Amino acid sequence: MTQHTLGATGQPAERPGPAGPEETERILHGLRDLAHRRGLEAVTMDRLAAHLGMSKRTIYRFYRSKRALVEALVDRLLDEIELTLRSIRGDGSEEASGPWQPVGRKLRRTQDLVARRIAGLNAGLLADLAYESPELYRRSRQRQTQLLREHLQHLLRQGVATRELRAQLEPELAAEAIVRSVLCVTRPEHPLPHSSTEPYPASELAAATFSLLFTGMLTASGHQAFVES
Repeated sequence: MTQHTLGATGQPAERPGPAGPEETERILHGLRDLAHRRGLEAVTMDRLAAHLGMSKRTIYRFYRSKRALVEALVDRLLDEIELTLRSIRGDGSEEASGPWQPVGRKLRRTQDLVARRIAGLNAGLLADLAYESPELYRRSRQRQTQLLREHLQHLLRQGVATRELRAQLEPELAAEAIVRSVLCVTRPEHPLPHSSTEPYPASELAAATFSLLFTGMLTASGHQAFVES
């Protein structure tokens, strides 16, 4: 009997039955590896099965189509980003990354996450997805944007309250400006490859954009925590 579950992108995802964690982890890891090597468009169920050393029938037990498989992978990657953002904020944590940590340090960790993982995701899998499945790409970008927007609004409000950010700062407006600026330079629709004509990869552009914007927002104490992280 076909099961209907709500995917992390917010849309129903169909699967023919309950997936075993070991099998799905292996399949998703295999898809991620193969897409990285050959591009998402070149991935077929036949190639994935050969890459994994398993039968197509086994793959179809858990994912009824390539689209369902790709959606599951994108959901997984966005879930990982969401968990990392929560860890940076220190939601429900009393560890070293807890809510009492300086906002400047949390902003620096956010910059590192965006430069390392979000920019990399946009330049890789999502760049392929923009052409392979525009609707799934659009929903994935919406979720990515919302996660980053809410995260930055939280940190900027906290920074104003702790006087690590300038009192005149409007957190919601500033967060929106940062999100739009950073995602603009990491858009798959307009890739910026590392070449002689465009020498800066998306990861470096994202980090530079964050640094420039944060420099104007941070007070002396916030800037010290930012640069020392």
